[in-house]
Amino acid sequence: MNPNIRVLVVDDHPQHRQAAARLLWRQGFEPLEAASGDEAMNLLATEDVTVVLSDMEMPRMNGLELLQHIHRRYPQLPVILMTPFYDEDVRDAAVLWGAAAVLEKPLSGALITSAVQAALSGVTEAEVMVA
Repeated sequence: MNPNIRVLVVDDHPQHRQAAARLLWRQGFEPLEAASGDEAMNLLATEDVTVVLSDMEMPRMNGLELLQHIHRRYPQLPVILMTPFYDEDVRDAAVLWGAAAVLEKPLSGALITSAVQAALSGVTEAEVMVA
C-alpha cells in the first residue's frame, strides 16, 4: 500500500480514533486524526488528505453533516462513514451526499483497506460493509 495515501480519521472518542489510525498505519496508510467535524474541516484546509474516514455519532457536527460540508468544499474527496448500527435512513442520506462507503463497526484492517481502495478507485455509491 502507498504510504502517500493520507486518511483523515474523525472520531470524538480518542480510543476509537487512535485504534482506527493504528489499523490504517498497519495497512500502509498515513493516518491523520481529528476529534470533531470542525477540527476535520480545519485540517482539510491545511493538509493534503486523500480519503476521510468519519464516525457518524459525534456531538455538534455528526458524520453526515461533516460529509455535507466536505462535499460542498471538496467535492472530489472520498468520505467513508463508520457507524455502530446499520440504518437505512443513514445509508440513504449517505448515498445522497456521495459517501464512498458506510462501514459497520467494529472495523478490521481488511475492511478499512477494502473501503479505502474502493473509494480511491472512484466507487460513488455507498454500501454497508460488515467485518
